[in-house]
Amino acid sequence: MVRRILALSVFLALVAATAGWAQFPVVIRTGDDSWVTPAGGTFVSFGANPIPAGFFGAGSNPFAGTVGFIGQNIPTAPVGALNPADTLVTRLNNLSFPALGTLTTRIQIKALSLRSSAPINVTYGGGAVEQWNVVLTLSAVVPQPTGTMAVNLACVNGGGTFASALPVVPRFIFTNVLTGVTLVLDCGTSGNGVCGPVTINANSCWSRPNPLGPASAACLPPIPAGVQVDGNINGVFDYVTIGRRDLLAGVQGCGVGAGCTYCTSTEAHPVGAQHQVVGGSCPQVTPIPIATDVVRNAAQVIKCVASGVDISQTKILTDFKFSGPIVFDVIQAEEPVDANGADGNDGN
Repeated sequence: MVRRILALSVFLALVAATAGWAQFPVVIRTGDDSWVTPAGGTFVSFGANPIPAGFFGAGSNPFAGTVGFIGQNIPTAPVGALNPADTLVTRLNNLSFPALGTLTTRIQIKALSLRSSAPINVTYGGGAVEQWNVVLTLSAVVPQPTGTMAVNLACVNGGGTFASALPVVPRFIFTNVLTGVTLVLDCGTSGNGVCGPVTINANSCWSRPNPLGPASAACLPPIPAGVQVDGNINGVFDYVTIGRRDLLAGVQGCGVGAGCTYCTSTEAHPVGAQHQVVGGSCPQVTPIPIATDVVRNAAQVIKCVASGVDISQTKILTDFKFSGPIVFDVIQAEEPVDANGADGNDGN
């Protein structure tokens, strides 16, 4: 009888493990997520709040143009350790799911490294024109605020979805092409009259990495632990990476087979916002009004129809207007997270 009970116990334990019964708690540890911005995928418009006259020099006219940006490598030690990433975001809290459902972690942007795809033209009252290159990075005046990422676990051995709100305080570095003179517009400087904090809202899917989920860690570029990062391009390493682990953002984790299945992502933006879409990533853009979302009331959601393009490699920013708390939003066919595996999923 004892043998029968023991055999039955072992059998039930194996069945439970196979069925996913014994997989809780599902633990998602803190970790880093990197992003890549393709050429033509990001722009900043100064149309609503122009850079004032005289900023670039005596007699310079206000600048109200649009600047296109492309990604450049984040300064790191060792050099190139995060290539090709230009944006780095960290999840600050461990999440332990006792069952399927939603938990929230704080998130914070740790690095941003973009450069203008072409110099901007600054005009002067006398008709002269100067060209300036522009770098877009993080404020050196104030620390970056924290945002939130609501992570939904929809299938224990797969993943789920997430919705995030990421505040960013940017900084612009202008360099005169001819003279090398550098000017800085830091949006963390109170009363600058041009820009301030902005918020990126994103919705996407995520997967646990193999062997806990269907997605391979190779679906996304690696982020090693222990890399020193100069997040605001001021020559100082101010962050050390935790590494990608436990969560592959932008990769489908439920109802798919092994490999890399990238999901449709959405973005919320003010009504009437401009859109610039990387060719192929959102071939059909369909606005859907939001009636019940308090935070995004009177906004729209843009659903990007899945295509053959690897949407994990694209990030499209829209309507960067620099006024109010939520005026900078993202169409995010995003490039997210890779991982080292999750803890604590062998429960009894």
